[in-house]
Amino acid sequence: MKAALATFRDSGSWRRLVALARDFDATTAERTWKDFEPAVPTTWEALGVGLVGMIWGWGATHICAWPVRRHLRRRRERLAAA
Repeated sequence: MKAALATFRDSGSWRRLVALARDFDATTAERTWKDFEPAVPTTWEALGVGLVGMIWGWGATHICAWPVRRHLRRRRERLAAA
């Protein structure tokens, strides 16, 4: 295990895949998968909070951009009228 870990740490991305395939241990992989916790919360509550945050961010962006868009639209109208 220590030799496989050293090879895995000292290798580049593609060599890691080769080392993983060469030294694959099904028992270790199964136990690792059981202990795996994703870094991103994957609950319905997390999805809801993310959706609310996305909508709030979209709205805040549009509210902040509204005066700029209004100014540019008036400027375009003035230039078209001249």
